[in-house]
Amino acid sequence: MAANTDPMSDYGDTLKMAAFPSGGVTPTTFTAFDGLAGAAEIAKCRAIDPPEPTAGDVNVSHLKTKVHEYIPGRAEPGTLSFDVLYDEAAFATLYAATPDVSDATAGRGRRTFASVWPDGSGQIFIGYIKSIKRSGTGTNDDPLLINVTIKVSGPVNFVSVTT
Repeated sequence: MAANTDPMSDYGDTLKMAAFPSGGVTPTTFTAFDGLAGAAEIAKCRAIDPPEPTAGDVNVSHLKTKVHEYIPGRAEPGTLSFDVLYDEAAFATLYAATPDVSDATAGRGRRTFASVWPDGSGQIFIGYIKSIKRSGTGTNDDPLLINVTIKVSGPVNFVSVTT
């Protein structure tokens, strides 16, 4: 199947989850991501709202400046949210990946996520499941969904088609 290159379509987006990488370094290629333990697609995604990193503001004004002056501060990496058609196995897998405060592993409940876009490019980042809930009534017009929010922890790596 050829990659979808229509910029007006998100048909073909996929979201994947894997273990926390050894050494805590975010992979920079999808090949490296796919080599992580447990790397698998999160099936039946209906909508993916990608992270929106924002820069912090550092006020560097002083007594001789007439208006406030700023420089960029630390970036806030944001969150990624997605909805999945409800499936008991999918809910169990995602719920099991929710961090536990008693987790003493190096990743402390964090996982590696990859959002692959229709043209083959995308983003890879480390994060943790911040919230998970079931919604919907289960009717034809309102199917049961799993709503998940992932808090991004660290940089978001863009992966181009040529990587």
